[in-house]
Amino acid sequence: MLGDEDYNTTMDRDYVEEDTIVKKRDDDNFVEDAKAKKRDAAADEIYEIPSGAEEMLAYSIDMMSNAADAIKPFLPFIDIITGVSRAVLITYESSQYNRRTCAALLTRVEIAECAVKSLIRQKEERLKDFRSQNFYKSFVRFTRVMEKIQKFVENISQLSKFRRFISNISIKENLSAILYDFDACSNDLQLSISINIKEQTEKDMVILQNDLEQMTQFLENIDLHVTDIMKK
Repeated sequence: MLGDEDYNTTMDRDYVEEDTIVKKRDDDNFVEDAKAKKRDAAADEIYEIPSGAEEMLAYSIDMMSNAADAIKPFLPFIDIITGVSRAVLITYESSQYNRRTCAALLTRVEIAECAVKSLIRQKEERLKDFRSQNFYKSFVRFTRVMEKIQKFVENISQLSKFRRFISNISIKENLSAILYDFDACSNDLQLSISINIKEQTEKDMVILQNDLEQMTQFLENIDLHVTDIMKK
């Protein structure tokens, strides 16, 4: 049977080993983030409409005489939005940190997905919108915002990624910018969002603030314990 001193030594060793593992994960995630940035840059190139092709795109959209043809350019992005909703749900279900913020953003994503499905069902009534080049661009931007929400949820739900944020202020600014874009795109597309967007945004920021306070305290406790171990 271990004595108190042996037990404490074992616990200290476990904490040091855990911290080493976290640091290794940080290094691995740094590499993954670099790869992700390259993928994002490539995705941006795909989503952006080349300047030389804008007139052709406008002409093609204008020539679409029926709803079935008009929504075809939107279908790949609808698939992306559906995939984002599924991915955020999976991340939330497996998250160990900032769960309330993840849950709030999951709710927003799911509501947005339903609103997009409703939009597609209204394709006949909104044929003029689906034939609009500006509407198409707004839809592309909305898709990108949804992907940013997915990335944000992934980052705050994992300790190793969360710790790389510069500060709580940067986290709040990041989410605030994402929600602002979400609201703007929703308005541009006239989506049937079944929440008061302004009120929900304020609630989401409060939830994030509460989660951040708990996470800050949690990380401070870990750092203090590791420091104590290193001094021994």
